[in-house]
Amino acid sequence: MNGGVYRVLGWIVPILFLCVASSIIYVQHAALEQAEERRTEANETLNKANQDRALVLSMPALPRFAAVDQSPDEENKFLDDLRAKAHSVGATISGWTSNRTQYGNGGPSVSDPNDAQALAGVYRISCDLKVVGPYQALRKLVGELTGSDRLFTISNINWHRADTPSAARTGDSNELSFSLVRYVAPPGGHSPTSATSSNSPTTASPST
Repeated sequence: MNGGVYRVLGWIVPILFLCVASSIIYVQHAALEQAEERRTEANETLNKANQDRALVLSMPALPRFAAVDQSPDEENKFLDDLRAKAHSVGATISGWTSNRTQYGNGGPSVSDPNDAQALAGVYRISCDLKVVGPYQALRKLVGELTGSDRLFTISNINWHRADTPSAARTGDSNELSFSLVRYVAPPGGHSPTSATSSNSPTTASPST
């Protein structure tokens, strides 16, 4: 009887090892196929990005103006346009601060005398912005600002994710803060004689 048991075990044990080995091979093969699919998708995404980049680089440069003429409602128009841009992509401006300085009047220094003369009287207005919304909306907003026909300088970009129930409900789980600089030229292209508003910081929380 013992000999019969050993014979049965002699068949069962190799079969069990074969089943286990087959399972491991199947799992590893499936993982390898998934990795290959992900690699293929990544290559396709990279190729598409390279094609899009090449297309953008091949396009003729759009005309861009460096500064707008000074006017009493320049900042209101700028903020209205900024709110409209944010709303169109699904983002919301939650706050901003603004500080204005003037070239040639105690404002930013320029090393080249020719540039200093050309910029004399031009206002440099720096805004610190906070925008909330889905990640793709924030990314698209920055893209529209950098591709605008008006010259903007963007710096100090910081992204923060708020993992709270209220943020998840509203979709505003991402907050983007950055500095946006724009330029305003005095009327007629000459430096104004009054310097009373060369440094006038303002702070506000615009409605959306």
